[in-house]
Amino acid sequence: MNMKKIISFVLALTMLTLALCSCGTKQEPDDFSPDGDLMVDYVAQAVKGRMSDEKFIDAMLHFSAELFKLTTSEKKQSSLISPLSVIVALAMTANGAESDTRAQFEQVFGLTTDEANEYLFTYVSSLFNDEKTKMQLANSIWFDSDAQNIDVNPDFLQTNKNYYDAQAYKYDFSDPKTVEKINEWVKDHTDEMIEKIVDELDPNCVMVLINALVFDSVWETKYDDKDCTKDVFNAYDGTKNNAKFMKSVERYISGEGFSGFMKNYAGGYKFIALLPDEGTDVFEFIENASYKYIFSTITDEMYSETNAIMPAFEYDYDIEMNKALISMGLSDAFSDSKADFSGIDKRNDLYIDKVLHKTHIEVKQEGTKAAAVTSVSINTKGAFFPMTTVKLDRPFVYMIIDSATNLPVFMGVVTEVK
Repeated sequence: MNMKKIISFVLALTMLTLALCSCGTKQEPDDFSPDGDLMVDYVAQAVKGRMSDEKFIDAMLHFSAELFKLTTSEKKQSSLISPLSVIVALAMTANGAESDTRAQFEQVFGLTTDEANEYLFTYVSSLFNDEKTKMQLANSIWFDSDAQNIDVNPDFLQTNKNYYDAQAYKYDFSDPKTVEKINEWVKDHTDEMIEKIVDELDPNCVMVLINALVFDSVWETKYDDKDCTKDVFNAYDGTKNNAKFMKSVERYISGEGFSGFMKNYAGGYKFIALLPDEGTDVFEFIENASYKYIFSTITDEMYSETNAIMPAFEYDYDIEMNKALISMGLSDAFSDSKADFSGIDKRNDLYIDKVLHKTHIEVKQEGTKAAAVTSVSINTKGAFFPMTTVKLDRPFVYMIIDSATNLPVFMGVVTEVK
């Protein structure tokens, strides 16, 4: 091979190496695709995950319990939140926070932002899925196409692509069709259980970060028609509702101030029902319960069985989580004078306007369907016992947990059945 050919070969090899090294970095397009999808110019880079351990589980349990207590106390009605959906949406947001604002996110998480990214990356990837059980999360970031309002840091988008496989879309927030596009994405990624998350975009809103979560699974042992009867549910407000009740024999759980049962889904997840003792207000129980203690009863290997009777139920729930998150210590992020999101936009004139959370739940004879959406809107300046009977005919607490870690994916309370 002569010298000229050698030089040509080296140059070609160098160009190939540069091209490979550029994967995952933003290549500025001449204009945006009709769909406004910016992530066509990003490739997820290999990142280090972190397996669930005691630190992560303790942090998630604390976050879940505090959020559940603070959100259910706002409305004395049937409610449902997905702590997993909320923390994923907040973790994406935290990747753009700096200084004291970042420190407050980390205080609320009980983890550093880097740890949250690594743990959640591995945890979400490991969630059980098969032909009988669907657990799916999707993430998106929407921002205003008006470059005068925001200039998004490519590193912020890249990090959220790496850890959360987030899609990013750039649209004109003053155009009503943008709201339609956001809600269309939400509907598509919740199997049409939740049709929208935003009604309109505030004139000062420049970014919306969204997590959507879907759970759909059949029971390990389905209810036959003979297991179902009509009966009365005693609602929180004192009224009596006619309801369809389903009966089975399940694992009995109990502790100070409650009894309950655990029912398996076909794979990977469990339904947990907690019935406060007679005469105990369900919201006082939620406020005072030790969730670490409750989850220790779930993992106790010694157990007996109980006649488990619960109503079929279905409802929607939505809540603005600002007040709860501020109470948990995330105050600066909501302040137009203190928030530091310079990791998103170096001009640092961004703050969180609102965190919205919507959920849907269907617990039926065949199984359970549930969905959750969390949006973060960012403006410019979520022992053996004797055989017993646990009948959920009055307000009760329930959870859907991941069997591998016993972490709650959903936490709810039922106050009435219609």
